[in-house]
Amino acid sequence: MVYIVNMEWTEKELLNIRERVMRRVYFTWFVRTAVLPFGILAAAVLVALRELPNFNFAIILENTLKRLSDLDLLGLTRYLAMALQNTEIVSAFLFTAAFGLLVFSSRRIFQNLSFFFVKS
Repeated sequence: MVYIVNMEWTEKELLNIRERVMRRVYFTWFVRTAVLPFGILAAAVLVALRELPNFNFAIILENTLKRLSDLDLLGLTRYLAMALQNTEIVSAFLFTAAFGLLVFSSRRIFQNLSFFFVKS
């Protein structure tokens, strides 16, 4: 036997349910568009700052500029290949991943900001 129940909803109850559902929808939208990209950006910056002391950028830049000033492009490619080979793999991976996260999360943040500030 099937019972069909007809519920009578008051206007106040319907508005209350709608308000609660929309509050959850807005919260989910806010987390996806604002909190996650900024959180990823912060994590990427922290990892990059943690790994920066492992790289001697002054020496790398000096050697790169020296090779470029001598127009020694073959020597420059050999130097960059050797520098990459002699870098600790974990440091290189973390720095590369942090840089990628930095680029992609900043792109997402700018897309979200342009949604609000650009007139359609």
